[in-house]
Amino acid sequence: MDKKLGKNLIMSIGYNLLTMIVPFITAPYLGRVLGAENVGSYTYVHSISAYFVMFGMLGFRNYGNRTIARVRDNYEERSKAFSQVFSLQFLAGGISCIAYVFYLIVFCRIHQLMALIVGLYVMTSLFTVVWFLEGMEQFSTLALRNLIIKLVNLVTVFIFVRDENDVVIYCLLMSALYLIAEIMLWPSVLKKVKFKFCKWKDIKPHLKPTFLLFIPTIAVSVYQTMDKIMIGAIASETELAYYEYADKITQIPGLIFTAIGAVMLSKMSYVYTNEEEKAVKLIGSSMDLTFLISTSCMFGILAIANEFVFIFYGKEFIKSGPILIALVPCIILYGWANVLRMQYIIPNNLDMIYIKSTFAGAGMNLICNLIFIAKFQALGAAIGTIAAQLTVALFYTFSINKRLPFSSYLRNNIVVCLIGLAMFCVIKAVQQFHPVSLLWLIIDIIIGAVIYGILLFIYGLYSKRNLAGVLVQGIVKKVKRAK
Repeated sequence: MDKKLGKNLIMSIGYNLLTMIVPFITAPYLGRVLGAENVGSYTYVHSISAYFVMFGMLGFRNYGNRTIARVRDNYEERSKAFSQVFSLQFLAGGISCIAYVFYLIVFCRIHQLMALIVGLYVMTSLFTVVWFLEGMEQFSTLALRNLIIKLVNLVTVFIFVRDENDVVIYCLLMSALYLIAEIMLWPSVLKKVKFKFCKWKDIKPHLKPTFLLFIPTIAVSVYQTMDKIMIGAIASETELAYYEYADKITQIPGLIFTAIGAVMLSKMSYVYTNEEEKAVKLIGSSMDLTFLISTSCMFGILAIANEFVFIFYGKEFIKSGPILIALVPCIILYGWANVLRMQYIIPNNLDMIYIKSTFAGAGMNLICNLIFIAKFQALGAAIGTIAAQLTVALFYTFSINKRLPFSSYLRNNIVVCLIGLAMFCVIKAVQQFHPVSLLWLIIDIIIGAVIYGILLFIYGLYSKRNLAGVLVQGIVKKVKRAK
């Protein structure tokens, strides 16, 4: 892995984690100040608005990244590509904003003030250019933007949100910051391109490939957004709050995979165009990294889920514990699928596999939600999410099983999975001898990290086949040279 790629991975992971860490920090405060019902109300309104943003963005996040990555070395070509793709995005975003106004006037009947305010978030589809900077591998710019916005978010929440009546203020803060965050990126973009709005004949060729990548986005939204709307509609907004707070925890490792995928989509689009022989090796390294992250997070969260929810969120959110445990398998399933999607399927223009798989996952999720939410409420939505993620991961795997060495990915990382299981067993054994408290939760986390690190280091000493072995062998060589 070259230095530039490693730096971009760190930057991308950093800025994606900032997207989740600040809300994660504020979650226990908001849960206690606003209460489960108000948290659920905001989540419900935001989930609906997310659909309008999704339609405004079509498939530009992946398509724009891929398009810019292929021409990033040529100023004229990337200026032309950016102008055409963004012109189409601006048109789609404008239509989406008009549709949202129509929704507010005709269909919105509850939480109307919050829904109006969230219109600021819908407007982000007019200005988003993250895909350009990802295609240019300018992840340091994205990281700096996120750092500033999230620090402002953190400070303003603690200053202005003081009791349950401030849910509208919280809604305004979040929606305005979403919009400001996108506008902040424009000065950096305009230094890299010469932009002008294009005519329809120039942007029309981009419509079909963008729409093809948008179709699976609709399907994915069924098990990433629609499930929240269904919980609010079928169960209650309080149950939605329980699900939302459990989902926040599993999204943290998910955002790491998203960050890796954003970097590698740009890299692999370039590699398949210029240096195709490197592709399989890079995918293998990504699989190793995914297993390291997913197994440690999955078994770690599984070991402390109930205790963490009780201490971190408070008694009112105790029902989030079982939901979190149910969602934990999604970590490894999402990581596996993300590598295949972002590093092989999309860079190789295998868009129909992407489309079919996501519709299969969406169908499975919708069926499970209709069956289980009414019976098990938020826990039923978690069952549907697991079923959807498993369906997508299996569909990808069987669709390209003759093109990639899947058996070696599993064989190289089975010991890493066992190390995660061993960490889980040790933590659960220690928990039998102490009460539930913040101090003991911290101790459990430290013990788990130490056990995982020691076992991984020992395994790395005797294995050179995967990332663990490469990292440990590198450390050993550096130590020997220092001596």
